[in-house]
Amino acid sequence: MHFHKNCKALSLIFFDLIVLKGEKKEKFLKSINSETLIPHLSSVKGSSGTALTLKAGLESMKSSDLVCLKISDYGTDGLTGDDWEEKGNFRKLCVQNFSTGKESGLGGSFGLGKAVSWMHSRIFTVLFSSRIEGRKKLRIFGRSEIPAHEMDGKSWLDGAYMGSESEKDGIPIAQSTWMKERDAEKILLKFRAYKGWPGVFFRYKNVDIKIHELMLLDPDDDIHMEHSDSIFKVTRDGLIIKTIDSKIVITHLQMPGKKVINKSDIYNAYSNYFE
Repeated sequence: MHFHKNCKALSLIFFDLIVLKGEKKEKFLKSINSETLIPHLSSVKGSSGTALTLKAGLESMKSSDLVCLKISDYGTDGLTGDDWEEKGNFRKLCVQNFSTGKESGLGGSFGLGKAVSWMHSRIFTVLFSSRIEGRKKLRIFGRSEIPAHEMDGKSWLDGAYMGSESEKDGIPIAQSTWMKERDAEKILLKFRAYKGWPGVFFRYKNVDIKIHELMLLDPDDDIHMEHSDSIFKVTRDGLIIKTIDSKIVITHLQMPGKKVINKSDIYNAYSNYFE
């Protein structure tokens, strides 16, 4: 969903359907401050399409599974510009309506094309994160297309923004949150960007080994490494590699001159190799 200036450069996009359950679901809802958002969504009354969709969406959130769609793109400029820069990608996508800018190649439909993202959310809420060249932290922001409503005897305007609390001209506002990105997440992003071409390799025992599939492990997963200085561990889930702040697992790899192997073959054939 980001913008790209150079049409000749390679851009990639991925769609991931994520199902959150149990503790992971609760942690996610807590991270977006759902205890504040949900009462506002629940306050939208009436028989309009928006009100009925919100009601159905809130009911679905009570089930054991929370289904989320993650859209990722690579090789793009990201959400550039500060929170108030009218020409910045951040404000054009996350805040403004009826505005696309004069640059060619941005797509959209008179500033309304981006609305498809909110229309495909049953609670009309979209969360953004963006890595921007030259910035070491991850930009986080959210927007809920909630209609004007009343709650606790107060009237609220349409639209809700999710970010760091701030103030402008005496009015409470939400601005971008800048968060430190986990080292393992950086590895996953680079892998997805270069997986097709030129491919992603790591060197071990002077051998360049190609990675075909990898996943992030939950940082709370307690996986014991054999030695305190070990960075590799082979399990039935694949080749686990310890990063600075988490772990990743390679589920498919390829040794030079060999065929691609899956996690079962890694476990059976290379457990001793990666000791």
